[in-house]
Amino acid sequence: MSAHPRPSAAEQPTSRVLRALRAVPDPATEPPAPEARRGLVLHVLLSEESAGVSGTELAEVAELLREMAEELLPAAATYTTLSLGTR
Repeated sequence: MSAHPRPSAAEQPTSRVLRALRAVPDPATEPPAPEARRGLVLHVLLSEESAGVSGTELAEVAELLREMAEELLPAAATYTTLSLGTR
């Protein structure tokens, strides 16, 4: 006798897949998804050295760009991410 009994016909993999597919919501009866949000990404490559030559720091540049976006587009959600990688 096997340690793992063979699944009954109702528990065969095909039956489990069919049961799972029946559980997937019908798009015709589901409420519409919220409208997709669109946006843009501004990627600025600037080294600490280059920023220093200009008399500023990367974090300051990032903050100023975020503030400009908020002023120009007050209804927009703005996010600032500073990436400090190695060479």
